[in-house]
Amino acid sequence: MTGRSLQSEVSQSDNEILSDNEILHVMELHHRIANDYTNAISFARSVAAGAASGEAKVAAEKISRHLHLLADAFHALCPPAGDGPVDLADSLSGLCRAMRSAWLTPEGIKLQLAASGPILLQGTMCWRACLIVSELIRNASLHASFPDNGCIVVSIDVVSGRVVCQVSDDGAPALAYVPGMGTRLIDALASELRGSVKRRFGKFGARVLLSFPMDPIMRDEQRASGAERKRREAKLAR
Repeated sequence: MTGRSLQSEVSQSDNEILSDNEILHVMELHHRIANDYTNAISFARSVAAGAASGEAKVAAEKISRHLHLLADAFHALCPPAGDGPVDLADSLSGLCRAMRSAWLTPEGIKLQLAASGPILLQGTMCWRACLIVSELIRNASLHASFPDNGCIVVSIDVVSGRVVCQVSDDGAPALAYVPGMGTRLIDALASELRGSVKRRFGKFGARVLLSFPMDPIMRDEQRASGAERKRREAKLAR
């Protein structure tokens, strides 16, 4: 083994350890914020219980319910405890349900998810993809002016060994697009997935396309799972 190749392996190992440590720090921060949500919900309940008027009680209970929904959306983005296979379609389904209840329904915005089927990814890859989609959904809801019954659509598929995820909306841009912190976070996460993000903004909506390669092992496992499912379906159809 040459000195250069040894140095490359050591550097790669160091990067992996750093990545694990970073995820551990995120898990710790996530745990602390989750506890803050729990304390806030408990406080809202105590205010509701001690409210002198019915109007104040109803208001405090409404705040408590909304905090619950926000906490559910926050938990949907919990970092993975391991790096085993996770279904991206299933994870995004839970995330979209939580975000719809917490953020979009109160604003009168619909959220739809279209998935071709199970998409198996390593846990950390799935988590990063969900973080990106979450940020894209929030950006669309915050920075676009939606018509009545406005809608955000999330679609995911696998094309030629790459995961392709599109987030589109029918809202007109409120202001000219200016990259901010959210854009930098999305691009950084996409880079960690060895992927890319393409954005297109128009008068009647926006479309953002995230694309990144599947891990070969997960791709083979998904093919095997799909083949087994087809065999079972064919057997039942006889």
